[in-house]
Amino acid sequence: METITLHGVTYPVITTAHGVRYRQQTFVDAWGRHRVCEKLLRDLPQPHPAVCAVCGAPITAARATKRFCRPACKMKDYRQRRPPP
Repeated sequence: METITLHGVTYPVITTAHGVRYRQQTFVDAWGRHRVCEKLLRDLPQPHPAVCAVCGAPITAARATKRFCRPACKMKDYRQRRPPP
């Protein structure tokens, strides 16, 4: 059986006859009922790229939304995207 690991937890992966892949997770809801949650693998969040959007240098990001390696790259991106005066 195929598995996928997200945030340190391993989940089984189910493939349908049409080739659609789902991650299956069992849990207990607020009323104490056992539930099974199936999520499409293509809808799960993808890992953030660890390279700068301007120069391509590797980034060691403390947060997942960091796009630039240094303030100079951030300003260069801003100057390229702003409308001409």
